[in-house]
Amino acid sequence: MRQTLLSAAERAAELAPEPALVTAVRLVELVAVATVALVLARRWHTRRTAPTGWALALFTVFAAVLAAGFRPVVADGSLLVQLYIKALITAIVVIPYLLVLFSFSLGAMGRTAFGLAGTVTAAVVLATLLLPQLSEPGGTRPGWEVAYITLVVAAWCALSVLSAVTLWRAGRAQPAAIRSRMRSLSLGAVVVASALVVSASDDQAGTATIVVSSVLALLGITLLATAFLMPAPLRVLWRQADLAKMALAERGLMTALNSADVARTILPALAGAFGGGGAALLDRDARTVADLGIGEAALAALAPRLAGPDELVDDDTLVAPMTSGWLVVRAGRFAPLFGRDELLLLDRAATLVDLAMQRVQLFEAEQRSRHEAEALNNELQTLLYSVSHDLRSPIISVLGYLDYLSSDHRAELSAEGQHFLDRITVNALYMQRLITDLLELSRIGRISEPITPVDLGALAESVAEGVRFAHPQVTVDVADNLPTVHMSDVRARQLLTNLVENAVKHAGRLDVHVRVSAQGEPVGSVRLNVGDNGPGIPESYRAKAFDVFERL
Repeated sequence: MRQTLLSAAERAAELAPEPALVTAVRLVELVAVATVALVLARRWHTRRTAPTGWALALFTVFAAVLAAGFRPVVADGSLLVQLYIKALITAIVVIPYLLVLFSFSLGAMGRTAFGLAGTVTAAVVLATLLLPQLSEPGGTRPGWEVAYITLVVAAWCALSVLSAVTLWRAGRAQPAAIRSRMRSLSLGAVVVASALVVSASDDQAGTATIVVSSVLALLGITLLATAFLMPAPLRVLWRQADLAKMALAERGLMTALNSADVARTILPALAGAFGGGGAALLDRDARTVADLGIGEAALAALAPRLAGPDELVDDDTLVAPMTSGWLVVRAGRFAPLFGRDELLLLDRAATLVDLAMQRVQLFEAEQRSRHEAEALNNELQTLLYSVSHDLRSPIISVLGYLDYLSSDHRAELSAEGQHFLDRITVNALYMQRLITDLLELSRIGRISEPITPVDLGALAESVAEGVRFAHPQVTVDVADNLPTVHMSDVRARQLLTNLVENAVKHAGRLDVHVRVSAQGEPVGSVRLNVGDNGPGIPESYRAKAFDVFERL
């Protein structure tokens, strides 16, 4: 590391062979940096973003500096050699500034810090260009040369630490994978700077110092390369916390009742797992169901491309088609480029969202049908109430006139006229009962009766007393220990009265025996039994016995 990052001029004049271990470490450094540069060049060719461009420049210059260390040049004092040495030193000085440019292009660094970094770099580059010929290795260094080396090391460390601090701070509020990536970038910058400090601390640059600085440089390069490339296995490892939230959100989809619930459950987890840039749910017509951080303008621009075969719309936007629409995720500004593992993760999420949306659509359709049925039922109840109420007045008038004819003019009618009067009266009374039943039916749906504890034993005895008084020959028995139920006491009395009176009325005999009993059901309800010793209902009519308005 010393030979290429600090003492390029000395290495140019020093032709003594270096230890094999140092050569091997430096060769690994060069291969690693060149590999990262090639990958970044491919990405730059695909999509030319500022962060990718500055990262490519950083690793390209880094690789050039490392490669230059393998071909020393004899410092013969010629102008060409001096220019070569100064160009190499300038490249070394520019490396930390390229990392600053990368941090600024991501939005991690403010303009003030960026401007200060540019000023420091310009000052060091100017000093390099004005630099006289460096001293020979092993000789005494003049004061200006010591000051220059100190300036280079201080500037390198200051810019590296500045980038490290801004990258670390920028990753603090990010999802787990992005936070780990930013920390890897930060640590890589610090470790590379540490390698430079180690190599500069020993003026004689012994083998041990060279090995330590080279190993530190290799570690720093590895951290930087890992953060820039972020291999798929490492993404999975760094995403464990976000994937756990994703799994929890996927389970939450099973309880979603509408599309808003689906979006509220899955979109935050998706945005976190894919870098925090945002997520959106679109319907079949590419209309936005829910948007978390992408924006209507970006989604509108994306709509014409949804029908394409590729899930990867661009380097930071993924789209997963569903039968119910599309699921869109966008990476944050600090996230790496999407890979195959992100496609698989989004496909799985889209499948679960699709199932949840289909279930929601069925549920919403059922809700709409139920509301429509309730509305129709309410309309029917209103019609029943209105019709039954309006029909009461004319039938009461008809019965009044019939009563007047029967009491005051019956003697004036012939036998046939009296028969017709009786038949009209009977049918008018029947119509009155029908209207009363219709009105009662409409009230059942319109009036909410209070639920109270009802003692069936006491209520049955009260009803039985009324029946015994009206029909002395009838026997009504009430079983012991009838239970207490929770229902409307008005409806309970109406129910028992109708059942007992119907038993007496339709038994076909005066001495009918009626028995009221009850038994508990397994689900906590009560079965009420009202039986009599009359002829019963013919089997062919039993299915209609409790239909509304049926008179068998």
